[in-house]
Formats: sequence, structure tokens, C-alpha cells
Amino acid sequence: MRSLDSAPSNLGQDWAVLITRTGTPPQNQAPTVSAGPDRSITLPDRASLTGTASDDGLPAGSTLSRTWSRLSGPGVVSFSAPSAASTTATFSAAGIYVLRLTASDGALSASDDVTITVAAAGVSFVTHTLINADTDLPIPGFHPLLDDAVINLALLPTRNLAIRVNVACTTGSVRMVLSGTLVRTQTENYAPYALTDNAGNFLAWTPALGTYQLTSTAWSSGNGTGTVLGVQTIEFQVIDGSAASGLPAGNG
Repeated sequence: MRSLDSAPSNLGQDWAVLITRTGTPPQNQAPTVSAGPDRSITLPDRASLTGTASDDGLPAGSTLSRTWSRLSGPGVVSFSAPSAASTTATFSAAGIYVLRLTASDGALSASDDVTITVAAAGVSFVTHTLINADTDLPIPGFHPLLDDAVINLALLPTRNLAIRVNVACTTGSVRMVLSGTLVRTQTENYAPYALTDNAGNFLAWTPALGTYQLTSTAWSSGNGTGTVLGVQTIEFQVIDGSAASGLPAGNG
């Protein structure tokens, strides 16, 4: 074998090339896992779980496994396909459950959790209502406040607003979680159950322009404890017609 540093004197001479790899070989990384978004359902509905899991292919020849399990919750959870990232879950009782998706490449594993709020059959929520905080009365066109509603401040009788949760049965408390342009969590033990409320009095609120999601959960006991009686989630958009090309207000 000749060194590559010298040129061949005979073009017909056999040559061999030795290639030496340098650097650090790739290291096995743990799988990447997502259990998907939190969800709310009402019995006897099942929850659709849309998890994902991926891996770097190491160790060589390994196979990525996926497994769903119940981390916490008051009842039994059955998975239609416990070894698939996307599956459905069936619950034996109402309550809040934390489910875990775990992925393993045989050497390393990773997991992610998702919270499923399961309401009892016979949902206690009827509607959300947009309230005129000056008069404590519902605003026409927003009783109820429906999913995908557009609230145009320029067309309302007031900008002093509140959102009330209407409950159709005896309830110990209501917990409201607002996300989007503004993040706020409020737990009310006494009616009226409202996102902006103090001891039963509506507090004036002028929401900032943007998109919101509101999830309200009714509980059998005070301070957001006991059994989940019902859940409702709505999304709504707040605009100002004077700055939004005259878009009308209205429910979706």
C-alpha cells in the first residue's frame, strides 16, 4: 500500500485508500413526547387523545414504544389502544384525571401528561352570559354567550362588562379559567358565579381586544373541590368596531 502523500509512478499500479472517521459518534437522545391538549368531556362521552412521539433512531435497530397510563383520577380509565399515540379513553366516574403518554427507545424514555376534566351526565351548565355591569342585566344578543362569539365594544350599550356562568342545579362552587389575551382564574362559592365578581356584586371589566377561551367547571363542594358536575368551554373575540372596519357584534 502506498501513501497518498506520494503520486503513483505507474498508473497501472493498484492503490488502496484507508479512510479514518474522526469526531464523536452520535449519542442516543430520549424520545420527544407530547400528550396533546387538555380536554373536557361529559359522561358517557370518551376523550380523544392525540399524542405524538418521535425518536432519533438510536440505539441502532431499536423500536420506539408508546404507552398510555392513568397517573391520577377518581375512577378507572380504559384506553382503546394503549400502545398507540392517538387513542380514546373511557372513564368510569366523573372527576379530573391526569393521563400520561410514555415513549421508550429501549434505553431512554420520556413522558408527557394531559389533564382530562370529566363531567357527570346531565351537565349542570346551561350557558355563559355577557352582563352589563352598570345594570347587572344580560346584554341583548349575548344571553347566552355562545362559542365563537364576536363582542364588538363599539356596539354595546356599555363597556363595563362581566361574564356570568349560569348553573342549572345545586352547585358548591364554580371555577373559571380565562386564557388568551388575558389570563385569569376565579373560583366562586356563591351565585352569581362571575369572572369579575366580589361577594355577589359584578365588577366592571372592559376586556382588551383579542381572542379568549373561557372554561368554567362546576363542583359539588366549595373552593373547587368535590365532584365535577359540569364543564363548558367557549371561545370569543373582542373587537372595537371603530378600529375593526365596522365588524358587527354577535354570537357565532
